[in-house]
Amino acid sequence: MRVLMVPCDLRTGGAEMAALDLIRALRGRCEFFIAPVRGGGELGEAFVAAGATVCAPLARWRYDPGGPFRLAGHLTRHAIDALLVVDVARNAMFHARAGATLCRRRIARVCWCHSVPSPQAGRFVPRLRRAQQSGRLEAIVLLSRSQRDVLIAGGVRRRGTVVIPNGVDLSAARTPRGITLRLPPDKTIVVQVANVMRDKDFPTLLDAVGRLARTRDDFHLVLVGRGTDSPAMAREVRRAGLEPIATLAGCRDDVPGILAAADVFVLATRSEVFNRSALEAMAAGLPLVVSDVPGFSEVFTDEREGLKVAPQRPAALFEALDTLLGDAALRDRMSRAARLRARNFSRERMAEAFERLLTAAVAQVRGRR
Repeated sequence: MRVLMVPCDLRTGGAEMAALDLIRALRGRCEFFIAPVRGGGELGEAFVAAGATVCAPLARWRYDPGGPFRLAGHLTRHAIDALLVVDVARNAMFHARAGATLCRRRIARVCWCHSVPSPQAGRFVPRLRRAQQSGRLEAIVLLSRSQRDVLIAGGVRRRGTVVIPNGVDLSAARTPRGITLRLPPDKTIVVQVANVMRDKDFPTLLDAVGRLARTRDDFHLVLVGRGTDSPAMAREVRRAGLEPIATLAGCRDDVPGILAAADVFVLATRSEVFNRSALEAMAAGLPLVVSDVPGFSEVFTDEREGLKVAPQRPAALFEALDTLLGDAALRDRMSRAARLRARNFSRERMAEAFERLLTAAVAQVRGRR
């Protein structure tokens, strides 16, 4: 089976990393092509190393009417069986739908949706609903039941949706590569892995850690993700008085090693669907402290694998971090529970579900007269 993925770009993000893991897990069973809407991003070489063919970007400028024609060319030239739109970025969905129509071939069309309506993702549900109603989507892949409930409440039909939770490479957590970060060996390491974007709540995190720093000096904060090493973030960290106890690591390819060196995973956020970094942290045996948003309801249980706190409440986040930093036995208990729970979310399980779905979608399209 030959599958063409259409992501918005090839920058590091949860959806893009899930796509990369899917390609790695299905290598030899499916042939993948990647056609990003926009150019740029550091993941191009990783996709090639995973065995995918990376095509030239579809859009040469922001509003490029030639994009759908280029996508139609890829679909025809590479004899694509299934078209997989990664997330619901406006341009990705537009190019995929228009390009599939232009190529005049029978191609299974699937949207792999990683979002719920939010200030970051926007209001995309009407586009999904229209795509369903027009018969231009064989399936919508969602990451959790809570996400499905939100989209159905917005008008998406339940029929044609399937829930496939993201999976992670559990072997990477067992044998992580070394890291080049210099971390204090005598401190408890607290790490957050998140790109700087609207849905991630860095102000609450820095406020809570600032309170923590005023009561104890036995920990060190590490921020990993695109934009965490920016001048703007450095100013916010300095303003919070955290400069001596914070490492701003930026976007990195050694996240499993960093998680292996850490003791606690934290994520302050306003909205999540199914956070990949939290799964990787659990696989590494880290207890979690996260904002209590619906996206975590199917990932772990409060007070078993970690602690959930009210969103946008620095005091609550401070108390939870203080509790874990002060109780090594609690961290150890939650660490064991986290490793055990993470086994339910392997990338192999995700890949098998995707292979069944894509095979069925291709058969459905070919069976039409």
